[in-house]
Amino acid sequence: TEIYTLSLHDALPILLAPPPVLTYVVQHELCHLRELNHSPAFWRLVESVRPDWREPARWLREHGHELHAYTPRPFE
Repeated sequence: TEIYTLSLHDALPILLAPPPVLTYVVQHELCHLRELNHSPAFWRLVESVRPDWREPARWLREHGHELHAYTPRPFE
């Protein structure tokens, strides 16, 4: 089994998402520990832990690019 890891640089933008979206992302990724794909079984698992998953997923589709466009200013 291959485990995907994120660097802090990659993960940082998601921390700017609204808390319900951040929670959804964590739950989504934890579901991948049991289902390593986006099969119907995976989405049933997501549904079982987060019945309202469609709303935060929609938010990510609509606003995710804004999170990745964020560039923090360097410390002065």
